[in-house]
Amino acid sequence: MSKPTPGRMYDVVQGDRIRDISRRAFGHDRSGDIVDSNSALLKGRVISLEGLPTIFPGDKLWLPDILKQFSQKIPFDVDDEISIRIDGKIFKGWTASNIKRNINTIADGFTFAFPYNPFNMELREATRPYSYKPCDLFIGGELYIAGQTIKWNPALRPNETVKTIDARTKTGHTIECMAQKTALEFNNQTLSQIATAIMAPYGDDLKPLFFDGDSDQFTKVRKEITDQDFSFLSGLSSQKGFMVTSSDSGQMAFIRANINGKPVTRFVEGDTAIENIAATYDGTKRHSSFQAITESPGIPGPSSVLNDESIPIYRPFVFSADDLEAGNLDTALSWRRSKSLADSTRLRITATGWRNQNNMLWRENMKVTVLAPSVDIFNETEYIISGINLMKDENGGNVAGLEMILPQAYSLEFPSSFPWEG
Repeated sequence: MSKPTPGRMYDVVQGDRIRDISRRAFGHDRSGDIVDSNSALLKGRVISLEGLPTIFPGDKLWLPDILKQFSQKIPFDVDDEISIRIDGKIFKGWTASNIKRNINTIADGFTFAFPYNPFNMELREATRPYSYKPCDLFIGGELYIAGQTIKWNPALRPNETVKTIDARTKTGHTIECMAQKTALEFNNQTLSQIATAIMAPYGDDLKPLFFDGDSDQFTKVRKEITDQDFSFLSGLSSQKGFMVTSSDSGQMAFIRANINGKPVTRFVEGDTAIENIAATYDGTKRHSSFQAITESPGIPGPSSVLNDESIPIYRPFVFSADDLEAGNLDTALSWRRSKSLADSTRLRITATGWRNQNNMLWRENMKVTVLAPSVDIFNETEYIISGINLMKDENGGNVAGLEMILPQAYSLEFPSSFPWEG
C-alpha cells in the first residue's frame, strides 16, 4: 500500500475513505481540501455517510501541499485576525474570547464583544436577541467555528454601550431539546439509522455525518420522549466506540479517535513553544476489573469480565448493559475500560500561538508527541488533542490551551505500556 504524502498523487485501495487518507497524510482532517483538489474526478459521485464523495480502488487523488489549504476563506490582513460573520455580513475589529473546540461535544463556541450603537439598524438587526442568526468565526481568514448566536448581553457603561454575544455550533440545541413528540423504539438498526431518525425534525442542515463508517446493529433500544437528543445519541455512540462532535460546517458528526494519523507537532520539556504543562493522574477513576451484566425481568442474563492488569490493587466495577445483546458485551467492556483511562489521565499544555509548526490552526483530534519528565512522561508518547481554548496571555499574546488524552482512551484498544512507567 502506498503512503499518502502531501504534494503527491495517491492511488486509492480497497477500504480507503477520504477522511482516513487525510489523517494519514496530514495528521488531521483536511478532507475538504482533498475534495476541492480533485473536483473534476469526484464531481457527481454518490455522497457517503461521512458526507464526502465516494471513492473507489484505482482512483488517483491529488493530495495538496501541507501549507496550501482550500477551506472556506475570507480576506484578511494578518494571520490571526479575528473576523465574525453574522448572517452573511462580515465584521472586523471586534474582540473574541472563549474560543473553544472539543472532540467529545457538539457545542463548540466562542464569545465576542463590540461597541453597540442601538440606532445602527444593520447592527441592531444582526444582533437582535433570540434571532439565532448564523454566526461564524474566522481566524486569519480561515473558518474555525460555524455556529449561531445563542446568548445576548448588552450593557450600558459610563462612556459606552457594549454588547457581548455567545455563539455555538447549531447542533448544541440537541443538548437541551427533545425533537421527537413520542417515544421511539429501534429494532435491529445501526447508529446512523437511529441518529438520522432522531435528527430528522431539525432539517437537512443538521443531518448527522459519519466520518468513520457506521456501527453494527443495535438489537433493541428505546428513546423516551423526555430523553434529550444529544444525551441519548452520545450514550449509544459510546457503546460502539464512537464520539459525537461538531463538523466544520456545524453539523453533528460521529467520529473515532485519530489513532493512525501522524503527529503534527513534537512537544519536549524545555522547548520555548511550551508556556506551561500540567498532568492529572486520578486513581479513583481506574478499576482493576470491569463486569458487564444483562438481566431480563427476574432472570439473570449473560455477563462478562475484562481486567485492567495495570491496576495493582483490587478495584472492581460492575455496570448494567441491559440494552446490549450478549454478543456486544465485550465491546461494552472494552469501551468502559478505555473511558476509565480517559477520565483519569489528563494532560494540559499551554502553547505559544494559535498555530502549530506547520502554520495550521490547532484543532481537536490532531495527534502530537510529548516528552516531559517533570509531569511523569518519561517516554516520548503520542497524545490526541481532545480540547482547545484559544486565548490571550497577560501581555496580549496568543496562546492555546491544549487538553490531551492518550489515543487508546478513545478507542477499543488499550495501551500495552504507559508514559509514566519509564
